[in-house]
Amino acid sequence: MYIAENDRSTPGKGGVAWTETFDALRDANYDGWMTIEAFGDSLAELIAATKIWRRMYDSEEALAKDGLAFMQQEVAKRW
Repeated sequence: MYIAENDRSTPGKGGVAWTETFDALRDANYDGWMTIEAFGDSLAELIAATKIWRRMYDSEEALAKDGLAFMQQEVAKRW
C-alpha cells in the first residue's frame, strides 16, 4: 500500500483524511506493507510530467523520518 499525501509531500502534512484512511485499513484487517510515495525534484522528466513547482520536503532523510513517524503513530492508535 502506498501512503501518499494529496500533494505528494510528507504524509500527514497535507490534506488527506488520514483518520478515515487508517480506520478503514484497520477495519479491513490490513497487515501488509506501507510505503511512502512522494515526488522529489531530482529527475527533470518527473518534474515536468508531474508539474512540480516547489520542493515538497526539506530533504529525503526528513521525508523518510517524518513519514515513518507519522505512519507508526497512526498504526499504534489502531493496532
